[in-house]
Amino acid sequence: MAGVLLSDGARELLLAVLADRPALIEKATDTVYFGSPDLSGKRPRAVTRLLVDRIFTCSENALIRGDDSEFVTFIDHVTGMRAERDFHVSTLLMGFRAFRSAVEAPIRAHASDGWTALELLAAADEICARTSQRAADLLIDRQYASISARLARVERENCELQEQVKRHREIAISTRAAALAREPPPEGEGGARGAKR
Repeated sequence: MAGVLLSDGARELLLAVLADRPALIEKATDTVYFGSPDLSGKRPRAVTRLLVDRIFTCSENALIRGDDSEFVTFIDHVTGMRAERDFHVSTLLMGFRAFRSAVEAPIRAHASDGWTALELLAAADEICARTSQRAADLLIDRQYASISARLARVERENCELQEQVKRHREIAISTRAAALAREPPPEGEGGARGAKR
């Protein structure tokens, strides 16, 4: 994926905003963590913070260096991690929007030129849109594959269970039939008293 090339003014504005990077990451982490039913109270906040920090790093490289190839590796990692846990797509999208949401207010506050602020926000929007759409598509594909694999496993286990039940039933029937064959017939039905008659 190709990044977005910023003008010198927009790049300087972004660097000024990122001077407060740790605070931005903390705020973005809270937004994602407490806004997701998949995360809040269920997963460690520290994990979300690490992922948000990675989103910031990927976004910074895409906007400052013009190369968002790091997103490819990150998208593969995070979708693989979330697919097995049946996370909502909305949680993934919130994470990929974390950088864009966090920098908007500081950009407006630091910008001395509205056009430069608009350029930077538009570039952040483009990066967010491309990466989040790619991540959402891949997550859905992987969730479908995971569900299909689990369904196939359940079906195999069900078939195996049915075969076991069938074998146990056949063994029980043959065992009962053998036991009946060994029992002497009741008197009057071919027994000793019936023979005297």
